[in-house]
Amino acid sequence: MTYDYQLHAGQDVAARIACEHAERLGVQVLFGHKLVSFEQHQDNVITHVETPEGPRSLQSKWLIGCDGARSTVRKALNIDYEGFTWPNRFVATNVHCDFESLGFDQAGFVCDPVYSAMICIIDKKGLWRLTYQEDGALPEETFMARLPERFAFHIPTDVKYEVVAAAPYTIHQRCASRMRDGRVLLAGDSAHCTNPMGGLGFTTGLWDGLVLADVLAAVLRGEEDDSILDRYSDERRRVYLDISSPAASSNKRMIEQTDPEIRKADCARIEAMAKDPELTKLMMCFPFRTVGNVLRANSRWKDIATSVREAGIDINYHKSQFL
Repeated sequence: MTYDYQLHAGQDVAARIACEHAERLGVQVLFGHKLVSFEQHQDNVITHVETPEGPRSLQSKWLIGCDGARSTVRKALNIDYEGFTWPNRFVATNVHCDFESLGFDQAGFVCDPVYSAMICIIDKKGLWRLTYQEDGALPEETFMARLPERFAFHIPTDVKYEVVAAAPYTIHQRCASRMRDGRVLLAGDSAHCTNPMGGLGFTTGLWDGLVLADVLAAVLRGEEDDSILDRYSDERRRVYLDISSPAASSNKRMIEQTDPEIRKADCARIEAMAKDPELTKLMMCFPFRTVGNVLRANSRWKDIATSVREAGIDINYHKSQFL
């Protein structure tokens, strides 16, 4: 018997699910609202937005910036986005192609110093994501002219495919110097961003939101002092800096490795892991390390955090050979 340990879904699907849950809880989701500025006061935050109907001001007790790596919220707070930018770029494409008939699994890395890529299935209708690298010095606006040559490395010329969407993007390893400023907090890509190899950016951001929702709700109920939000900032930075960023960087290094001997050694470790159930368990459970410390004894996520520790996943990534 085999088990599918991965769930593949586009960001649009994840956003739709999140919106549906939010609306069931009575949350009003507003689109077409662009943040202009905000003001912090002792008991609230006044947020000024532009809407199709004109300017509008919203009042809330707290403001959470989840507005991406170019976060307007983070920039307004003058919070540094510390780290670096990789010299190459990624091109993400959605493509209809029968990759399984070409011998690809439903998700995997292509390790090559020039044509490295990540290929995975997105839906049951045959839509796949192929993300490949190219030199960041090449003009971004002409990436489509180079796409056929890049695809030819992965798809034989006699196999038909249809590109549904394609977009280039710059790759960063960056983290906000702090994730709290008074009544304003950061989560997700606003707080940190990483290259996508291994899906650790999305996973870490998801757990930012889950942990923050738990601790902020406890503050609102009077169960916790708001100092726990400073601990949230410290812990989520630790998770990114000690776990997510090193792991994603190691994955990127592996798929782009130029030394053939090191690449052989990488493949040998992966093969050994696949043959050892204990190593396989550790590898499959590794993303749960992004849960981190849930900060509260009564956290709704306490059991998951405890299970991660009891599974023996408290390993130092820098010494691991699992990814």
